[in-house]
Amino acid sequence: MKKALLLILVPAFAVVAGVAAVLLLDDAPLTPAAPACGISVDPSLATAFANSPDPRKWSIYSFDGTATAPRVLIREKDFADIPGMGTVDGCELEIRSLPPADTRGLDWRIGYLDADVTALRGKAIRARFFLKAEDIAELGSGSVYVYDGQTVSGAQVTRVTRDWTEYEATHPVPDDAESLELWFRLLIDRPAISPEKNIISMAARLEETDGVELNARANDFTPTSCPLQIDDTLADIVIDRPDRWFIYRYEGSGAPKVDIRRVVAPDSADGPRAWCELDIKDAPTNAGRGVDWRVGHIFEVAELRGKKVTFSAKLKSDRPTELSSARIYTYDGTSVAETRIMDIGENWESHALTVDISPDAATFQIWFRLVFDDGTMTPGNATIGFAPKVELAR
Repeated sequence: MKKALLLILVPAFAVVAGVAAVLLLDDAPLTPAAPACGISVDPSLATAFANSPDPRKWSIYSFDGTATAPRVLIREKDFADIPGMGTVDGCELEIRSLPPADTRGLDWRIGYLDADVTALRGKAIRARFFLKAEDIAELGSGSVYVYDGQTVSGAQVTRVTRDWTEYEATHPVPDDAESLELWFRLLIDRPAISPEKNIISMAARLEETDGVELNARANDFTPTSCPLQIDDTLADIVIDRPDRWFIYRYEGSGAPKVDIRRVVAPDSADGPRAWCELDIKDAPTNAGRGVDWRVGHIFEVAELRGKKVTFSAKLKSDRPTELSSARIYTYDGTSVAETRIMDIGENWESHALTVDISPDAATFQIWFRLVFDDGTMTPGNATIGFAPKVELAR
């Protein structure tokens, strides 16, 4: 009888011990895939959430680069200590580990995607994010932002203190908006976060605002105009405005100041007939931290899904220019393809990359990035000509 009991109990104990060990050593399964962080909503926007199956759920997006993305555990919380907010739902983000400092290509963010955009079209909204940290957090590339399927509005989050601090992203929702997403991004590309282990608390509120207040606020994504040549093979399916571009500038330790102007030279024999001139001042010539400057175009993706396209850019400078982090790249909502640009001479030179756009791509964007993070440009002042083109790959 004792032998029979042992034969039953020993394997059972081993199974229980094994399960306990897995739970102790790997607590990732304890993080909900769709944490119920909740969102506080202004009464004027309540109809946008009336039919939501679960208006509390958020989504986590984690993308591995040259090493595994940071390990972040999410705990659902109620916060009663946010000034002026009463008791609100939120989450704790516990950063358990970061990859090595030289890792590139990372992304980690948490977002709210469940609003009914039809009830928000034509409104000006403000997304208010409330953040605090257990230990003062330095985020090399943190941000909060709103995305409507075409354009983005956001604000930098470079430092989170032990006290609740509010960060805002204000955004005019266009009449043809495809979605509305709110995101808190912990990092992009490099794991530039200190300390490496920390707990950041987050709560969010969505409000309606007026256009006057909206226009007076700084916006990381600034619209600009730049000629884009579209091959005849794409002309019938690319129906959005090809000349509508956006500048993204992230100050970090000191981003360049860039004025953009259109140039048309119909009689040009050795180069494009229209392009943008980037008049660049005070670009970093020594390595800093957290800098970003880029100009990009966001396509309506529906008719481009499943196609192979080539994005090319002709570049020239008014003086020989060396760049340590410049590139042209594409982004489809999950992955990035890029071509690095190490120097720009005084004559036009073409740079290109060909990509297969995923059949379920969430977006299709093309960008010319001038400097990134600790990147430099020598000399720090130059005028660069930028002539982009997109065509179906043959």
